[in-house]
Amino acid sequence: MSTRFELEAPDGGTFEDDPLALVPGTKRRKPRPRLQAALASVSRIAGYRMDGTGLGWVSVGVGVAFSGALLLRLFVSGAIGLSDQGDGQRLTCGLGLRAGNAYNTPVDDLVYTTYFDHRWYGEDCPWNTYGQPYNSSQLYLLQLAKWLTPLLRLPGDMDLRALGVVCALVLGVLAALMFVWIPGSLVGKGFVVTGVWLIVADATFAGYFVSAYSDTGAILGVLALMVAALALWRAEQVHWWHVAVIAAIALFTATTKTQAATYAVVAVPLMLSRRVGAQKHGKRYFLQGRWFALAASGGLIAAVGQYLRTQPARFGELNQYNAVFVEMLPHSKNPEQDLVRLGLDPTLISGSGSRINSANSVTELPGYQGFLDKTSTWDLFSQVYLHEPFRLLSMMGRGLVGMARLRVDYIYSYPWYSGRPDTLEWRVSLFYQVWRMMFSSLPLLIIVLTLASCLAFVIVLKVCTTQEDRSVGAVGLFLAVAALAQFWAVNLSEGASDLIKHLMLTDFTTGLVLILGAYSVIVLRSSVIREKGTSR
Repeated sequence: MSTRFELEAPDGGTFEDDPLALVPGTKRRKPRPRLQAALASVSRIAGYRMDGTGLGWVSVGVGVAFSGALLLRLFVSGAIGLSDQGDGQRLTCGLGLRAGNAYNTPVDDLVYTTYFDHRWYGEDCPWNTYGQPYNSSQLYLLQLAKWLTPLLRLPGDMDLRALGVVCALVLGVLAALMFVWIPGSLVGKGFVVTGVWLIVADATFAGYFVSAYSDTGAILGVLALMVAALALWRAEQVHWWHVAVIAAIALFTATTKTQAATYAVVAVPLMLSRRVGAQKHGKRYFLQGRWFALAASGGLIAAVGQYLRTQPARFGELNQYNAVFVEMLPHSKNPEQDLVRLGLDPTLISGSGSRINSANSVTELPGYQGFLDKTSTWDLFSQVYLHEPFRLLSMMGRGLVGMARLRVDYIYSYPWYSGRPDTLEWRVSLFYQVWRMMFSSLPLLIIVLTLASCLAFVIVLKVCTTQEDRSVGAVGLFLAVAALAQFWAVNLSEGASDLIKHLMLTDFTTGLVLILGAYSVIVLRSSVIREKGTSR
């Protein structure tokens, strides 16, 4: 039996591995036909785990393509966005801006992308918080859009199309980093990045990038958390800045809106999941290498807690009113008993199904006194739902139906100059169509597929031996827990009030979970094959 090897010829070719080929005058191997060589190159690239400069340039190209395709999706054939149902005005008036609509005309049927400087007075800014400023990290993105507006030669003092450009560029950077840190071949990396693009570019989510809604920053934050978690779990040695970046991104995400605070809570076990610095051999205790992560977690929770405390009191009252009179009482078999358990006057049952500004609102009744002190989310959970835990199952069912709907039909897509009021845009809707096809008639399948993905993540963590492969399982589990926490935050806080819209972030995170769940099967198969090849 002879050993096969190749030697490099002086002119860059290779000699036959037969020893006679080294004898002067012998012929070298004939070049393969071009088609065969091209197919071999494609096959090699598909299974090649690139490192260094090669992967860097490919990832830059992926990021540019991601941003460019998203910009085309947002602006070619006319810009699209989201009409303002009132939530956007809470933010823009805080920047001293007003939409460019004519006086006394609605802004909820068309998108007004151009905003002008305006001096607001008293309770007009914003109207639904009685003049108290609404805080959100989304304001940083809007400030950046305001600064970019004149540079992009857009009209007004701020144009939301500049925000769309900002979001496309940020998402391009995240896509490039994701391409670098997702393990596997170029084809596998491309599968994940393409799946993410189909989600963010879908008609369900794309409009947020040209809107004043705080959900825009939340979407960017969730993707950034996913990428930062990949970096943390891929690293052979974790540094303090891995943890610091996750804490900063989690803080930005959690402060986009109050319901997104769950992402800060879920980020804590993520930061504590790995030890910082080189670890010595021998017996180790849990806190070894985790002191920085513990301090960062404490700072994160304290900062988010302060953010929640500084929100307008009127805004908190709106949420608590909805949680009781829109979600809890209409779905209760004994609503009077629920009120008694909360220490409230049973006569407030007359407000069941009402909103705070409805004609049958109970805010003016004497029994409403002390309502805010007795109806926090913890009060509702401990005093009502723990006594009847099966009610949580019916709440979960309503939430799953809301998730299966995916997109609301009362927030519209086209700008005022399009002449298309009250119209939804569907130019890219593959994710929506697949989601509706799978879940519209059987919402419970959302839980089934999410649990199946979690099982795949656990198996990847148990079976795969390389740190880069295990990162898919760890990040997938983090996103699954984040989706679950966000789901219950929405249902327990406001519930049936605007449920489909409020579940948007849950839908988005779940979409990422399902993509990683599918990809984890590929990673697991590749890891097993690689291990079998190594053991031979």
